[in-house]
Amino acid sequence: MNAKDGLQWRPCACAYSPISPTLTIQVQKWLGDKIKPTVVTSDMKKDKISSLLKSFQNERAPGLLLISYETLLGNLALMKAKNPYGVIVCDEAHRLKNTETKVWKELITLEAKCKIMVTGTPVQNDLNEFYALLAFCMPDCLGDPKEFRKAYANPILKARDLDATDKEKERGEAADLKLRGLVSSVMLRRNNDVIAKYLPAKYELVVFCVLTDAQKQLYRQELEGAARSKAVAKADGGGTSTFKTLTNLRKLCAHPQLIADDPLHRVALGALGVLPAPSGHGGGGAVKLRPQLSGKMATLLELLLQVKKELSKS
Repeated sequence: MNAKDGLQWRPCACAYSPISPTLTIQVQKWLGDKIKPTVVTSDMKKDKISSLLKSFQNERAPGLLLISYETLLGNLALMKAKNPYGVIVCDEAHRLKNTETKVWKELITLEAKCKIMVTGTPVQNDLNEFYALLAFCMPDCLGDPKEFRKAYANPILKARDLDATDKEKERGEAADLKLRGLVSSVMLRRNNDVIAKYLPAKYELVVFCVLTDAQKQLYRQELEGAARSKAVAKADGGGTSTFKTLTNLRKLCAHPQLIADDPLHRVALGALGVLPAPSGHGGGGAVKLRPQLSGKMATLLELLLQVKKELSKS
């Protein structure tokens, strides 16, 4: 964009969740040396963040800011100093599907000539969520919430009822077609059939992880405890929670520390050294993760170490 085209470069802000190291690589790939992005991450000190944002706001040349949602919310006053932006791009846009959340209410106050929302998460069949996303980008596209419900949401939802009349179904279908017509001009959808040919091959491997001796011991202990509880409950004429037993079994299959708050296993877990130390003894309730106690975690650790080794060679 340049002056002779009747347009001016304005700063661009991109909100991400979270900031990925590959973002700057992608910017360089597509823009080359035309724009050097300002990257602001949540792990930076407050003074550093303020300095980077002020420097970005004072730039006269075209600028691109990459910032996480959380960091943006924490520095909204600085962000508003540059209103309006040229473009605001919101990655993981499904985070903005609720008009009552703080992130939606705060970000809507940022002005821009153009807003783009990107998400790989399908929007569910909730028209209120769909309205929130569209209203963020184009506030006047569907009217206010009351107008949207009257013109689109209510007729469409009524038509979905099992006892809907033919007339209600006709109204719902008409509202649905009109809504689709409106959004088709502002929404670009790409399903897996379209993008699969541009993505690298995907391989899924099923790895069977054997339980460790500690997990086997706790597994048997959980089953025995459940059997005792069932016998006692039967004698008293009551019942037991099978769901709780299944939940505990699932947790301990992942890692024994996930059931550290269960009184039934405190003695065994204490012997394994996976219970948090009392805060009065300098432990502060913290405990170090021990991957070797879990078949899954031990396998995962081995895979990650192998990946790290391979990446260090390249």
